[in-house]
Amino acid sequence: MRGLVQGLVSGPDAAEDFESLPVDEGAAGLVQKLVTWLRAQGLTAQASQLDDWCSYLGNLDAQSAEAVLARCLLLAEEFETESEAWLGIYTTQADEFTTCVQKASRWRYDSALITRTRVEYHLGMLGSEILTRAYRERFLAAPRKIVIVPDCLCAHSRRMVSDDGQFCQAQRTSLGGKCQQCSLGCKVRTLTRLGDQHGFEVYILPDDLRGVGLGSCSQLQGVGVVGVSCALTNWDAGWQVNAAGVPCQGVLLDYAGCKNHWHPSGIPTDVNVNKLLETLGTTKNTKAEEETVKMPVSVY
Repeated sequence: MRGLVQGLVSGPDAAEDFESLPVDEGAAGLVQKLVTWLRAQGLTAQASQLDDWCSYLGNLDAQSAEAVLARCLLLAEEFETESEAWLGIYTTQADEFTTCVQKASRWRYDSALITRTRVEYHLGMLGSEILTRAYRERFLAAPRKIVIVPDCLCAHSRRMVSDDGQFCQAQRTSLGGKCQQCSLGCKVRTLTRLGDQHGFEVYILPDDLRGVGLGSCSQLQGVGVVGVSCALTNWDAGWQVNAAGVPCQGVLLDYAGCKNHWHPSGIPTDVNVNKLLETLGTTKNTKAEEETVKMPVSVY
């Protein structure tokens, strides 16, 4: 339904250039338009942050509020230039992908997600890093650690039987799927066995990690959470989990490949194990241990 409504109102001429927006609503009114759009896209954490800006701008005189907004826009332009120089190597194919899916995306519920620009990927990378640093001390102090991963890391889907007749056999729990180590080549199996060695737990959540575990946050007292997801969703989830009182860290997928958004048939994604263990505060013998957990054992 969201895709249908979005398609009806988002024709080729529907987009408004910022410079053409009416100024009679003031700076706060323009930011409120953005807040409303973010909430419609499910980006509630980002919308909540900008709500504070709306209140701030609304308490300023019109000239001062417009000066603040103009300064923010200049900062955004500078970030776009600088981020491409420093982070552009990781997003070289983003524009090509957006061009390919642009026409067909109009009627999709995730249209806004799959048509993001390169600068939005860069903002997600920076946002995840800033939040991870900000929450670091509280996370390390938590006695129990869990890692939440998307099911695109699984060798087989949790939702359907694959072409070879297999499907993910993760056991459902209140915190997400618990890997049963059914496939030797599965990345989640590797992480689960590393968790057994280093004292952290791994759970699988479907789709992206926006709203990760929010319904289970009451169970997470004294728990530090590492969320693994793509650059576009990781920082939003981090804001939400922290707002629920749970210290968290973010680790980005090496690439996105889930069938829901990014790939026609879906491909297993990957994550840098060294980076994950470093984030968890565990870095000893990482390479050797990953090699060990990939070795076949007799039960399989």
